[in-house]
Amino acid sequence: NGLYIEYDSGESLTVYFDASGTFSTDDGRSGTWTIDGDELCQSVDDGSSGCTTLDSGMSVGQSWRMYDIFGTEVTASIV
Repeated sequence: NGLYIEYDSGESLTVYFDASGTFSTDDGRSGTWTIDGDELCQSVDDGSSGCTTLDSGMSVGQSWRMYDIFGTEVTASIV
C-alpha cells in the first residue's frame, strides 16, 4: 500500500511502503520506515526524518487531513 499526499498548493506525492521497512516515492526519494504506536516514522536517504500520527481506522480509498513528517498539513489518501 501507499499514501497519496496532496499539498494545499496542489502539488502531490505518492509514497510506496514495502513490508521490509523501506519506502520510495514517485519523485525519487527513498528511505526506511517504522511504526511506533500510532506514529509512522520515516528516515529519508537525504538525512531528513520525522514522524506523523496515523489513524488506524482508515482503509484503502479513504482520505483525511494530517501533518507530514516535516510538519506541513496535507490531505492523505490510502492507495
